[in-house]
Amino acid sequence: MYESQDREGEAKVGKQTLARVAVFDYSVENFFAAMDSISALCGEACPETFPTSQMERFSSMIIFLKEWRHFCYESKILNFSYETESVRVNKFGEGINLPQFSSAAVPEMEPLPENLRSSCSNDFVLHAGGPVWALDWCPRADENLEDQFKCEYLAVAAHPPGSSYHKIGAPLLGRGLIQIWCILSMDKKEKLS
Repeated sequence: MYESQDREGEAKVGKQTLARVAVFDYSVENFFAAMDSISALCGEACPETFPTSQMERFSSMIIFLKEWRHFCYESKILNFSYETESVRVNKFGEGINLPQFSSAAVPEMEPLPENLRSSCSNDFVLHAGGPVWALDWCPRADENLEDQFKCEYLAVAAHPPGSSYHKIGAPLLGRGLIQIWCILSMDKKEKLS
């Protein structure tokens, strides 16, 4: 049996998988190498170089890595919990340290009861910095539906360090940061029994 409960209804948990953390890399060269790897994995053609005219046009509008260091968010310690109708675990495992602009896969509990088991868990946590005040999927018109891996993008804007709220309609002064997160998903075609 999966669970054994004490008098307060908290479950004694068994084995769990470790949380996998993807730490943000500030290197421009590593960024382009990672994007080339993702493109190859998703079956997309990698351009040899970006056209110079595009780079010049975008460089005046977008500050790439130079200004990220001004957004110094504190690392977060993540503690995961698990809850169902019959089982409640307030905390399992040790907390993991998640630096700014990094992500972690939510650890899975093993073995889960049959009625809760899923074939694959894709849950993850993003450390976008402060409280998120804007979030949107970035549509892709050129996606190849035949590829096994799908690459999607998520645009996230968090409050700047030291700012905890945003008044709608009021202009903000100072630096802003819109993060573009690349999210890979595997297209699994599973048999239904």
